[in-house]
This record gives sequence, structure tokens and C-alpha cells, in this order.
Amino acid sequence: MLDLGRDHRERSVELAASSIEEARRKITPVFDALKGALSSCFPAGRGYDIRYDTSEPGETKAAVRSADFEADLRAYVGRNVRYSSDGEPQDFFALLVEAEAYLPAYTRAEKAGEGVAGLCAWAGALGGGGLFVLWAWFFTRLTGVFIFSLEDVLLGVFPGILLGGWIGHIIGRRILRRRIARACENEAVLHASTSWQAFVEDLDAVLKG
Repeated sequence: MLDLGRDHRERSVELAASSIEEARRKITPVFDALKGALSSCFPAGRGYDIRYDTSEPGETKAAVRSADFEADLRAYVGRNVRYSSDGEPQDFFALLVEAEAYLPAYTRAEKAGEGVAGLCAWAGALGGGGLFVLWAWFFTRLTGVFIFSLEDVLLGVFPGILLGGWIGHIIGRRILRRRIARACENEAVLHASTSWQAFVEDLDAVLKG
């Protein structure tokens, strides 16, 4: 399963090329291999949609989308500089790959947990303020004197916010764990997570080859 619903990978391979044009020619087969790996790991028959952007020379972008999974890939030629033993700069070219996968179900679960925490904090504020008003009303009824200031009201509201926020955090975490557990049992999410791991392994194999 993707760690916390998100995974980011970066790879780089030095290219034996003396010019940017030669480097771009050398990576064409690599781009084709990466496209093949994506099509194999994320087949359209399982609900995946893959879209490519090759508008920039020496660069390929891919976006994988489904109802339960999103991934983005960028592979491109970069010019880097290293220094020789005598301090002279030397240009070299490298293939750089950035890939990131994302499970929307995790974000939905996190937002649900945060929403409950926020509601509980508001409820705590209203409850704390309400209890203070009720206590002030009884005190005034008993003594006939109202001696409370705005600061006193805030002293009643602030603990309510803290208590409500604490309770909301506990409830929100429980909701998050339940929704994540439910997502882990979802066949589509399991397939997406397994397919992503398979693609990462294919990516490493392509770059090593």
C-alpha cells in the first residue's frame, strides 16, 4: 500500500553523449520502454486512462488517472556540470525521471477527519460559552448582581475550544483509520497500489538496462 496515500520517486542516469541532440536520440528507446511499462501496469481494461505529452523535445510526460488512483511521470534530458580534479567545469547530460503516485481516498479520509475535528472545536466553544452563560444566569438570579466581563466570557469559551478540539482530534483520527482500513480493502485501491509498485520496479529495470 502506498505510504499515507502518496509516493514520490526520482531517478537519474548519466548519458554518454557529447551534445543535447545526441542525448535526446539516445533516450528515445527509454521513453518507449517507459510507455510500455505504464500500459502494462495500468491497463485500460482496469479503468486506467493514460495521457502523454511529448510537446517538448527530449521530454515525455504521462498522467495516469482512474477513480481511485492518480500518477504523474516526467522523463527528460538535463544538462549538468561536474568539476574535474583540477577544478575545471565539465558538462554532461543525464536522463532525469520524476514519478509520483497518489490515492485520493486517503485525502478524502483526512478531510473528513479534519472536518469532524473542526466541528467538535466549534461545539466545544459553544458548549463552553453556553455553560458560562448558564452559570452567570444562575449567579445573577441568586445574588441580583451581574459582575462578569468580556474576559470572563472568553475564559469560558477558550477551555471549550481546547476540549472540543481534543475530542475532535480523537474522533477524527478514528474516522481516518476506519476510512483508510476500508480503502485498503477496496480491490481497485489494492490493484492501483500493487500496479504502482510493479511500475517502480519496471522503471528501475528500464534505467539499468
